[in-house]
Amino acid sequence: MKIIHKIEPWLTNSGKKAITFTCEHCGTWCYQLDSYFYATNLNKVDLEEALNTFAESINSKTITDFLPPKTAKKLQLTLCNCIENVVDIETAKARQRAKIILEKGLAILGQ
Repeated sequence: MKIIHKIEPWLTNSGKKAITFTCEHCGTWCYQLDSYFYATNLNKVDLEEALNTFAESINSKTITDFLPPKTAKKLQLTLCNCIENVVDIETAKARQRAKIILEKGLAILGQ
């Protein structure tokens, strides 16, 4: 699991900047993390710097530095549990098939 963030061009219903958090490995959208981010009060400083600090603390499992242990445990339960080195077999097969189709198409165009 590696959480990344993006500041969206719109505002939330409460008037705050919209932020999306996703897992870089599996692409899962962690839709509750923005609430936890605003609960840490890190947004009082530069937003980009605060988001980097928040995402890094989640990735390094040191989120308890900013949240109470009980809240940090709830946050951990909302995250995906993907493992970077585990490969989805169906995705690997689909990529292999796509590569073969692409090579055949390029061979036909090259004739």
